[in-house]
Amino acid sequence: MRTQFSAIVAFSSVLLAAGLSQAAGGSSSTNSTDSATANVTATVVAPITLNKTSDLSFGTFTSDTAACTVAVSANNTQTVTGNCAPLSGSTISAAAFTVGGSGNRNFTTNVSATSPTLSDGAGHTMGLTLQNNAPTHLTNGAATINVYGSLAVAANQAAGSYADTVTVTVSY
Repeated sequence: MRTQFSAIVAFSSVLLAAGLSQAAGGSSSTNSTDSATANVTATVVAPITLNKTSDLSFGTFTSDTAACTVAVSANNTQTVTGNCAPLSGSTISAAAFTVGGSGNRNFTTNVSATSPTLSDGAGHTMGLTLQNNAPTHLTNGAATINVYGSLAVAANQAAGSYADTVTVTVSY
């Protein structure tokens, strides 16, 4: 009977110790909780837009027995170096694009030609070098991009109409 009494006392001591431990904040089945809130917001801006207002035109000119360069500037001025001769009455213009969008946002511009040459479709080409004056941000939701450049005209360049396309891509 003494062994049974010792076991009861030992078991009671364990229960008492467990109760004291919970009362002292040790292992508790009730956790403390807290919460906080965060605002959720979104801003929708106008999509960026791009519209062509003019094409890049190097004008009309003659070739000669020596190579030459024909260039068009951002302000629609033609320059001919070498023995080619510009002819009056033709349209000279840089390609122009208007960009629209939201506020004074930054944007990127990519300008690429379909080919590094202009072709007459009959196997004759002229080397094309492009430049642009694209800004890096909108001003009050607007910007203008001009695409201009130069042609490398070969000696005795074949007569004909030469063409290619230029693609301008803008993105926020």
